[in-house]
Amino acid sequence: RSTKLIRRFGSVGAMAILTIVSVSMSVAVVCIVMGLVLGFDFARPVSLGLFWTFAVSFSVVIPTLVTPIIGASMIKVLTNLDQLSAELAYIAETDQLTHLLNRRGFEAASQKLLRELKPDQSQAALLLCDIDHFKNLNDKFGHEFGDASLQAAARTLRDTLERYGAV
Repeated sequence: RSTKLIRRFGSVGAMAILTIVSVSMSVAVVCIVMGLVLGFDFARPVSLGLFWTFAVSFSVVIPTLVTPIIGASMIKVLTNLDQLSAELAYIAETDQLTHLLNRRGFEAASQKLLRELKPDQSQAALLLCDIDHFKNLNDKFGHEFGDASLQAAARTLRDTLERYGAV
């Protein structure tokens, strides 16, 4: 929820909303406490100066000072968490050698594509590639050469297919 709030209103807007919510909750708590102190007999006379001193100091000033400090730290942590989450999703769904989607990433991307397809307006295609006799290439020239070959093949596929909104 907090990250959605930050994305929608920005850091400053989220901080203002958190402060307003904090002050409002604090006012409610002070009113309840004052009610308990007064026995919920609001008709009973109370020193208005004392009430306002207590109410303002505890329900407005303190949250207004404390919330931005705590909120700024929370926003920084949540922003970092969002970035780390995106990085982890990339790592989990991408082959580290070729930087193409792995099986998990392919399944997620294809499911998303199928959900977004409109039967009468969209087209989609699936291209599966197999490098014939790759094991022989790896065995004959070594794994480093095999890795470089896979990277070159992936780069060629990506460069060719990205023009069409694929990969």
